[in-house]
Amino acid sequence: MPYVNTIERVEREKALQQGVEQGLEQGVGQGRQLEARRILQRQLSKRFGELPDWVSEQLEAADVDQLEAWSDEILFAESLDALFRH
Repeated sequence: MPYVNTIERVEREKALQQGVEQGLEQGVGQGRQLEARRILQRQLSKRFGELPDWVSEQLEAADVDQLEAWSDEILFAESLDALFRH
């Protein structure tokens, strides 16, 4: 029966490695999202002053693609309303 145990061990090691890789990818994605949110929040505060709660809520709910899109649009937005509600 050592053959079966070796196969099981190899399969467990593969599954563990796959889990580690998925965890790393997820962690990198979360870190990217947090950094995008932090940068945009800083830009918004410098441009428009203290941010209302509804802006903070939008930032918290946004994915990284949306945060990056707003980071581009901040260059042209006349107001917070124009940036978030157009």
